Amino acid sequence: MLRLMKNNSLILLLLLLLHCGLSAQQWQSKMVQLREGMLIYPSDADMNRIPDFSHAGYQGGLHPIPQVSTEIAIQPIQGDNTAHIQRAIDQVAELPFDSLGYRGAVQLSPGIYEVHGTILLNSSGVVLRGEGDKSDPGSNSILLAKGNLPQKRSVILAGGGSNTQWTGSFPGTRTNITTDFVQVGSFSFEVEDPSPFAVGDNIIIHHPATRSWMDAIGQQHWEEHTYNIRFNRYITGIEGNRISVDAPLYNHLDRSLSQAYIYKYDRKGIRSHIGIEDIRVEIDHTDSLEMHARNAVMLRQIEHSWVRNSTFLHFVFSGLITETATHISVENCRALDPKGLPKGGRFYNFNAGDSSNNILFKDNYATGARHAFVANGTSSASGIVVYGCTSENPLASSEGHRHWTTGMLFDNFRDFGTLPPKEKGRVLGYYNRGHYGSNHGWTNAHSVIWNSDLRREKGKHGKVVVQSPRTAQNYAVGSFGNISGDGPFPGLQGHLEGIGKPFLEPRSLYEAQLKARKEGKAVVFPDQDSLEEPLRDINDYPLLFRKKLFLKEDGKILGGYTLYDERGKKVAEDEKGPSSGLGEDLSPGIYTLRIALDGRLVERTLIKQ
Repeated sequence: MLRLMKNNSLILLLLLLLHCGLSAQQWQSKMVQLREGMLIYPSDADMNRIPDFSHAGYQGGLHPIPQVSTEIAIQPIQGDNTAHIQRAIDQVAELPFDSLGYRGAVQLSPGIYEVHGTILLNSSGVVLRGEGDKSDPGSNSILLAKGNLPQKRSVILAGGGSNTQWTGSFPGTRTNITTDFVQVGSFSFEVEDPSPFAVGDNIIIHHPATRSWMDAIGQQHWEEHTYNIRFNRYITGIEGNRISVDAPLYNHLDRSLSQAYIYKYDRKGIRSHIGIEDIRVEIDHTDSLEMHARNAVMLRQIEHSWVRNSTFLHFVFSGLITETATHISVENCRALDPKGLPKGGRFYNFNAGDSSNNILFKDNYATGARHAFVANGTSSASGIVVYGCTSENPLASSEGHRHWTTGMLFDNFRDFGTLPPKEKGRVLGYYNRGHYGSNHGWTNAHSVIWNSDLRREKGKHGKVVVQSPRTAQNYAVGSFGNISGDGPFPGLQGHLEGIGKPFLEPRSLYEAQLKARKEGKAVVFPDQDSLEEPLRDINDYPLLFRKKLFLKEDGKILGGYTLYDERGKKVAEDEKGPSSGLGEDLSPGIYTLRIALDGRLVERTLIKQ
């Protein structure tokens, strides 16, 4: 017994030492600081900062996907099952809503269901559920899509079905945003006339693609008013002329370049609370002439819905695509082995298309893609989170793809296998695509790659390109691979930090942001003027500064401090008495200040920008 106790004590000691060692190696980004559960987002000299991505997904990430009760269960029949499945869906669609906004689920028993057309989930509150997404029909529900009628069809179409891109408005509600500069990441702004609006209204924030704005971002070859930025939001507060919304803006609104405005969205055709789960969609293909279904699943004209635990095979365009879609979760799905001609306009396995806002791709897997995880909705796509996802053997890179996608996050993304032969090994990027395709230009702005791994076991690692567009910034933090600003077209290198450096904290930016929101921790955006202000109170939080810092308490300038860097090394010391200031000779970074005040030792975190 004594020997066992000694062994246990030794194990505990080793674990403690291991924990201390790992803690000592942990580091944080200059652009996202985690302190006491709060996240601090400093701005750079051009007012760029990392936004909060945690609003992506069903119910903005704050509520779990529900388990909706089964109302109808069906078995497969011989031949075409399209009408058979549709009848069951339509019957459930006639049922009343429950307290959570659901009518019920259609349960597909195990077996193979031939589908010669398109299954429509076009009523709110209906879930289509199978028994599993594996290949064995004895225990899984398999939709086998046959034929090519209608041409370029989706096997499942969920939502209202029209790609309206949120253009419908209530007459008389359009009003200009009057704040001269709304910084990326902001949740509020002032408007000319708030009277048509109330808390809870669904609004569209519209930033026209004016000639001045396109000149500023260096995209003179784009057509004016073609790539407008749109954010779909709900009003959470109105105070005077200031309106607050439920999710951040993922691009600056600079009034000197474009007069942005808002309007109340009429929501015509929008469906919500629709689910697809535990289903395998297998598209029958006979050759490479693309005479088979284009998409496995399309979510169009829809919000607060999900797809989970499902597999999609042999599509031409996308395994799953969203259009005119807000707050969608796609979790634990596989989009595998697309079939067709491996060229432009094909093999976008997981695809956030036109007017896709706050879409969460979580724990998904793609193989054989040209663009495995992609925002292909141009400037109307934003708030796209790719978290914990994997791409194997890509033919081209995951990316924003074209025309200024904003606020995209690849978090703990993994890409492995063969390198794209025609892309010089590029597997991920936010960069200038120049004249590629439809004059793609800049793929992304204000987008982040966080703690992601693009390495290969042998040979060259996956290439990642992160470039900085004019008026914006893109970031790669704590990631692994061949990461640089070297792209196919000119562009300054983006913000690269801690490349190849392990133990980034927080490990997941998305999870840390979501946790902070759930705990009610406020987002901290340091005021720019305060960074220049040299005199700060010892109890201010956070203590951020840019040049030189004097600390005070009760109006008295303090001295007698000791300053340590992130590794615990003493870097500065001041004798008792009024200080001559600290930090002027320090490099940007995180420091710990210790100072004796009235017999007590006070410790504060300082962040120099």
